[in-house]
Amino acid sequence: MAKFKSPDETRERVREFLQTTQGTKYELDELREFLEMLKPSLVEKVSISIYGKTVRKNKILYNFVK
Repeated sequence: MAKFKSPDETRERVREFLQTTQGTKYELDELREFLEMLKPSLVEKVSISIYGKTVRKNKILYNFVK
């Protein structure tokens, strides 16, 4: 907290953090609800499309999935 120059800056950083985490939670809930509506085979294809690039970049995850 010593990095903050003023109480206003602290409030702004906390506000931004809360907005980001709330938005992320909403997006994850929305994705979960969407995936629940799909057939399992389509869930797999959508998941690969969403997460495939990230998994390929991460050697540990890639070896685990492979």
